[in-house]
Amino acid sequence: MKTLYESIDKAASNKGQAASVKKHLAAVGINDWNELTKSNLYELRDHLNESVAPNTAKTILASLKSILHRYEEEVELPRGWEIIVTARGEKPQKTYLTRKEIEQFAGVETRGEVERYVKACFLVSCWTGMRVSDAKRITPENIKDGTLSY
Repeated sequence: MKTLYESIDKAASNKGQAASVKKHLAAVGINDWNELTKSNLYELRDHLNESVAPNTAKTILASLKSILHRYEEEVELPRGWEIIVTARGEKPQKTYLTRKEIEQFAGVETRGEVERYVKACFLVSCWTGMRVSDAKRITPENIKDGTLSY
């Protein structure tokens, strides 16, 4: 049997999902199959509820649940584990910025390379309607004759 983390890498739908699940499992000390106890799963859920947004917690737990379902016949999981790794999300609250607020934000000085990058991604997203995840992938090759395309 593969280790828990190897199994997560194999079963996750993408690398980002696997990395997120492993990061939060490690944060509460779950590193192997035998550490998937009820109390540790409750600790994981509590950790997520304290450290990430409710909808993110719901996504991470749903990812973990999907992975565990794949292996539930090969490993012994505590009774009722599915209920523990279930979380409710929140209805999103939409927030809008005015053009003036976006321009004010554009004028804010950044203190480093990371802040400049985050600010640039956010502003590209604001000005184009592009998702931030897509804005992160923009390169100079996406700009031709003054037009941004992706």
